[in-house]
Amino acid sequence: MKAIIFGFCLTALIVCDANILTHRGKEFCFGYMKAATGSIDLIAIIETDSLSQVSFSIEYPLGNISRNTTKHNRYKLPFTDNIPFVETKTSLYADRQKGICITTNTNETLFVAVYLDLDGTTSSYLALPYQEILTNEYEYYALSTSSNDEYYSGLLLVGFRDNTTVVIYPSTNVTIPQDTQDQTSINKLIQPGENHTITLHRRQTLFIGKDQGDDITGTRIVSDKPLTVISGHEAGSVPSDGTLEPMAQQIPPTQLWGDTFLIVPFAGHDEGQYIKILTSKDNTQVTYNCMNYNSVHIQNAGKVHQFFVPSDTYCYLEANNSVLVGQFAASPSDNTDGDTTMVLVASLDQYSKSFLFSTLNGTSQDHLNHYISISVPSEYFNPDNILYDGEIIDIEWTAIYDGGNNTIGYGCSFEVSQAIHTVDSKGRLFVMVYGFRVQRAYAYAAGYMFSPEGALGLKFSSDIYTISEED
Repeated sequence: MKAIIFGFCLTALIVCDANILTHRGKEFCFGYMKAATGSIDLIAIIETDSLSQVSFSIEYPLGNISRNTTKHNRYKLPFTDNIPFVETKTSLYADRQKGICITTNTNETLFVAVYLDLDGTTSSYLALPYQEILTNEYEYYALSTSSNDEYYSGLLLVGFRDNTTVVIYPSTNVTIPQDTQDQTSINKLIQPGENHTITLHRRQTLFIGKDQGDDITGTRIVSDKPLTVISGHEAGSVPSDGTLEPMAQQIPPTQLWGDTFLIVPFAGHDEGQYIKILTSKDNTQVTYNCMNYNSVHIQNAGKVHQFFVPSDTYCYLEANNSVLVGQFAASPSDNTDGDTTMVLVASLDQYSKSFLFSTLNGTSQDHLNHYISISVPSEYFNPDNILYDGEIIDIEWTAIYDGGNNTIGYGCSFEVSQAIHTVDSKGRLFVMVYGFRVQRAYAYAAGYMFSPEGALGLKFSSDIYTISEED
């Protein structure tokens, strides 16, 4: 008889719900891409579901500090006097150490919203925590837009762990340091069809960008450890001849993408929106119904399909492969309406039951108008069970139909106050938070619940187990 001793702890024999990942976590590493006009402030909002105080540490380029937060008293972390130390503007080594990491060693979790203040809130995103899944390869794709020649469509990479190997496959010509750990390293031109391998350590940052009106969308990033990938633009527009606004979203790995979506239009923005569908697999078939049924074939991984949706139109979208869906508020032709912004739309399997979130406001006295949009699959729709700040939502819901004219879900949007809010339901739904005013806009998802591909497996702990095998 042969005996094999294992020093692990059996948490679950078949991992199902135990492997569901959310936007809540114990460790976050993130950063700030440059904005074209220069930031008045860079801000992170740290929140928790806990009614009791949760302590956490902040590692940033000027040192480490400790702070606390509770459910009803969010912690606002400004970098007003330290912008040059945390804003990543180039790919040079001088911009290599600009990541910010937030960690709690308590039993509670945190969630983090990040944004810029350019005399008004802009370029916001929901930070995603450190998340390990059963894979040897984490894959990400850039999602961005284009604009005037002088501004950059870009990616910001932030390391979670030392010695993370990263392979970059650009969709357009980019220049990247030959060696990211060498202070004297020269930049190297990498063209589509080529790749370049680098190393990033914890809190290290690398900006990858392209100007001249190019769009970095479709640039592929592959790493051997989880990585923070922030994609956006320092001053983008959708379409390219509209007004300009910084924008950013954190991109989850492709293993967390989805295939079925409900799209609720932005409220408070009469210009409508553009939907941008990005696939990580060849031969992706996408169908969508926005008053009219459409079908499109995306032939290659890293390619996109974009279409316009009027401001009063709801959509249902599905694909035969997992895709990433970005919703871009259309840039106005003048400055009379809220500006452009972007947000990642959750797929139906990423919906959750409970959301705690904050509207975002900068230092400007010209405050934004804040809104939320809610989408609910038909199977979970019961207006009496959906609560906003503890009260039933008194609003008319709009039905969303699939290509066969079947009701697949419902959606609504309404204005909210500048405050901390909650949305709770007995079923699963999705909440999008955003705001508009002249020349400014922001948007971010209030939360996600991910079910990774290949999530089945074994999880073990420190208990000792013996497996015996007969000779």
